[in-house]
Amino acid sequence: MRLSTRAYALKNKECIEYQEVLTGVQVKRVGADTIYANNDNRRYCTENGITTCIIHKGPKPKEEMVVISTARRIIGTLRSTAMEGSFGNQKQHYGVGRIAARNSRSETLLLFFGIHTANAAILAARKIAEKEKEKQRLKQRA
Repeated sequence: MRLSTRAYALKNKECIEYQEVLTGVQVKRVGADTIYANNDNRRYCTENGITTCIIHKGPKPKEEMVVISTARRIIGTLRSTAMEGSFGNQKQHYGVGRIAARNSRSETLLLFFGIHTANAAILAARKIAEKEKEKQRLKQRA
């Protein structure tokens, strides 16, 4: 089973709209991986005045504003360091940094292993916090 990249076609639009609903702030800049660089996402971002780090199709405009190219570079750098760096750090933290997904089966296994490991860590942290809270409550009663 190969993970489909077809989901990325609408995911960008849905993520932007969901973020706007959650924050109540209109999105003006988006850092996106190259897999999001499809016509639907390009059109959506252009129609809504959203600056992205996605490379433009076709020849580069002769007089592309320096501000826009600088903004694209900064957005791309922030996206790659914050998102990709975070994923790499978590792989190292959970000890799966040296595991390479070389085929679709190992890719799927690694993906699900990572998700379940992260969820287990969150649940364990929540349980520890609940126990500490209970200890504090018992101390206050005594």
